[in-house]
Amino acid sequence: MPVLPFALLLLLQDAPAPIDAELVEVAPGPKRYFHAGDEREGCPAPTAACRRKGYVVAGDRLVAWEAKGALTRVTYLAPGSTLPSEGWIESAALRRVAPTPPKASDWLGGWNVWEAEIDITRGARPGSLHFSGNATWGARDPERVKIGAINTGGFGADRPVPAGDRIEVSDAEEPDCRVAMRLLGPYLIARDNGQCGGLNVTFTGVYRR
Repeated sequence: MPVLPFALLLLLQDAPAPIDAELVEVAPGPKRYFHAGDEREGCPAPTAACRRKGYVVAGDRLVAWEAKGALTRVTYLAPGSTLPSEGWIESAALRRVAPTPPKASDWLGGWNVWEAEIDITRGARPGSLHFSGNATWGARDPERVKIGAINTGGFGADRPVPAGDRIEVSDAEEPDCRVAMRLLGPYLIARDNGQCGGLNVTFTGVYRR
């Protein structure tokens, strides 16, 4: 069995975890409620005890992460919202959507989620994109804002336009911060390596323009 060089092992250890997800659409039919996961006893299960108040309707597109029994764990971020809805929905009510290969223009824009934003613009060089991210922890808490107890983080770098739907960006000045991104339909999924800011600051999440 080959032995990897120590420097390469460190590089792999600090890399963001792979983004494994599919794009799905809610099939025609009644509204579909989210169900709680294993944070609630006896869940996930398609039962009234597990059912949450939030729901999606036919045509909504979601990020699907994994299936368990008759349910699939999904994330939904409504257009114009920054607060994702997450939970388990009946797999039979979802149909897989094959996303089209992205063009360079599909990456562009201001992508947002609860306490993080990623702006993607044309880069300084032809055929490149500029990635700029800012995230906070505590900025939505009035008490933390009042005492200045807000943690921050950010990254910025130019990268060639990716050939597919995935790219990894390292900050130009703080290369320890690494953020993997994937375009999936209307969503930008990001996952960092936990080294992109102060305590609890993260770029990991599902974003929408």
